[in-house]
Amino acid sequence: MISSPKITVIVPTRERISTLQWALKTCLAANADQYEILVSDNFSQDGTRDMVESLQDPRIRYVNTGKRVSMSHNWEFALNHVKEGYVSFLGDDDGLLPDTIDRVRSLIAETQLLAINGKAINYCWPNNIDPALRNFLSIPLKKGFTILDSSKALNDVVTGRRTYHDLPWLYGGFVSTKAIEQVKVKSGGAFFGSQIPDVYSGVSLTGVILNYVYSHEPLIINGISGHSTGAAQFNPDKNQQSQNTFATEGNIPFHKKFVFGPAIQVLIAECQQQAYDRGLIPAPPDIRAMLRQAAEESRIELATHQQKVKEALKEVAERNEILPSVVDELFTNLKAGNSLSKKIQLLNKYLTQKIAVTDATRWNISNVFEASQICYKLLRSRPNWGFLLSNLARFAASRLALSRRQLS
Repeated sequence: MISSPKITVIVPTRERISTLQWALKTCLAANADQYEILVSDNFSQDGTRDMVESLQDPRIRYVNTGKRVSMSHNWEFALNHVKEGYVSFLGDDDGLLPDTIDRVRSLIAETQLLAINGKAINYCWPNNIDPALRNFLSIPLKKGFTILDSSKALNDVVTGRRTYHDLPWLYGGFVSTKAIEQVKVKSGGAFFGSQIPDVYSGVSLTGVILNYVYSHEPLIINGISGHSTGAAQFNPDKNQQSQNTFATEGNIPFHKKFVFGPAIQVLIAECQQQAYDRGLIPAPPDIRAMLRQAAEESRIELATHQQKVKEALKEVAERNEILPSVVDELFTNLKAGNSLSKKIQLLNKYLTQKIAVTDATRWNISNVFEASQICYKLLRSRPNWGFLLSNLARFAASRLALSRRQLS
């Protein structure tokens, strides 16, 4: 029986002291024992070490790579410093809720499963690269949890029925070192095998974990700041510097069958291929099916973005001995989306999944710690459909006012 396992939250960071200090504050708000916060500093030169040490909390452990390395290599470096219990990676602009560690322990005790994941709160920092999303806050309101089948979840992800965030991954999820060691053994010693460490962790772990817990109640806050690498990858025009840094650092080679592009289905397939090559999952990605799914998912994108997706898919097709004309056919009569169609799709998502959205400035929130405190209080008050709809209206009004100010 697992009664009170040690839980380690790894916070990889690089030159982001302005957000890191608030992310760590959310971690320190947890009143839990057998709990460690491991800051893995990728050779920052902005005073990160001094800031971390100034916190003077015995639950924090600081490690430094000693030289600049890629994201995946920093994650591997950090993971090698954890030997027992459950592990989670938290972005340096993300946050925990004050009761996250206690709720994770409760789910472990109740289910005895090796991985816990869940729906996340989304918080867009005031410096988000997209002005229209600044101060955006979305809060899932559903309760309870579900036990998911790992292989089915992966199939649902590659067929578009689920998002990759739902996999039993390390980024915001909590995974036993027992499962992590199984991946390492099968992979020849290293855990991460892709430039996309978060997605790869979810794909690879489906090969060693049969079932896992999916909490409908949020465990983490996904903070999207102006530094966010993921946001830069899919919006390179808004943050080209961050995208260039990620693309040029000495990383794990991208699989030769794929090309790095602005289509999440391509990145998922690349991780599948890497995991398959390492003997972690039973089948490689279905390239033709991936091309169809990626093309279909580009339907909501604006024309310029959709064209970039098409170009990336044609190169992937060529690398897999598929005629580029196959991709051309997929985009025949496939109209690009527009800002209105994207808003309608998001509105449908918020309502069907019972997610409240609001303008964080309503509560004078300016960082992820303040978002964590407010969301914790709101969720404990058990908000209902009235809360969801009233805040959706408030958010729509605030965005309309923003649009008018930008046009004036």
